[in-house]
Amino acid sequence: MAILHKNGNLSGRVGPVVYRTWKGATIVQTKPKKFRQTLASKESGKEFGLISSTAKVIRIAFNAAYEGYDGKMINRFNSAVSSAVRSSSLARGERDLHDGDLRGLQGFEFNTNSPLTSVMNILPESSLTADGKLKIVMQAQKIQPWKKHLEATYTLRVLVTAFNFRERWYRYLLHEDIAVDNLKIPVGERQWQLGDLPEGNSILVSFSLHATERNGLDEYKSINSNEWSPAALTAAFQLAGEEESEWKGKPVCDASEKAGFCLCRIIKGTRSCVQCLKSVLNISPREWKRLKSSLAGSRYPRWRYLRGRSGFKGPELQPKEPLYVSGQCV
Repeated sequence: MAILHKNGNLSGRVGPVVYRTWKGATIVQTKPKKFRQTLASKESGKEFGLISSTAKVIRIAFNAAYEGYDGKMINRFNSAVSSAVRSSSLARGERDLHDGDLRGLQGFEFNTNSPLTSVMNILPESSLTADGKLKIVMQAQKIQPWKKHLEATYTLRVLVTAFNFRERWYRYLLHEDIAVDNLKIPVGERQWQLGDLPEGNSILVSFSLHATERNGLDEYKSINSNEWSPAALTAAFQLAGEEESEWKGKPVCDASEKAGFCLCRIIKGTRSCVQCLKSVLNISPREWKRLKSSLAGSRYPRWRYLRGRSGFKGPELQPKEPLYVSGQCV
């Protein structure tokens, strides 16, 4: 039923069309139809959510690097993270940023209105040693000042952050401000000891330029804004992860029927047979289809605890051991 309001606008549904108001105008559109998502579309949606949340965490962690950004930065960064994640050879739902190629994030500019490459002709070179030392080499050069604030005082900031998205944490390893006297970048090599770096972490390095001016109270105040705030990711490192499981190379579904749980969960990145589930669960085709849909696209690690799920038949299908199922089983 549609309703005619006092201002003359219509809202509501009449047959196959829907009336609504948008920016003072009456819009007529067809009634949206329900549709069933395929398994592939569910997996894509889950991975898109994983990529968006990953990119958001990185942006929040580097808020101290960029004080202003261009209007398209969020979408640009989502695309960069998406390319890094999808560069992995693993299947959707089994991969995250730790499995991808981080080189796609190197050189990302947080503010295209004032790119760091337009202020510094040569970006610092970073390297990470096995004992946790970060080496940065800076070349002799003069920065390009902000034309609106030629008398400002400039500082070059180094920010190094470690991320572990599987354990859901990030930690600042280094935060250093380097004074820029007479618009000249200090020349030479600098080293910082970052300490013991946990295995499997992703290390991102950013450089940013910050300008300050004195106000009426003789205090220095930051003047970075969306118009001018050069900041970029200049280096990315992926630390080696944990060693492969002791089950690698063994039969994927060895003794799964007798044990009542699937050993495929132990081996990451393998395709296991579907029978290890069907033979253990002995469920109907309809319930099997529901099970496949529920497992598709789960975030890493994607083992689901299924004991007590509807569709289990008989006491022998309620094992004493918790029943875990890898999404790759389907």
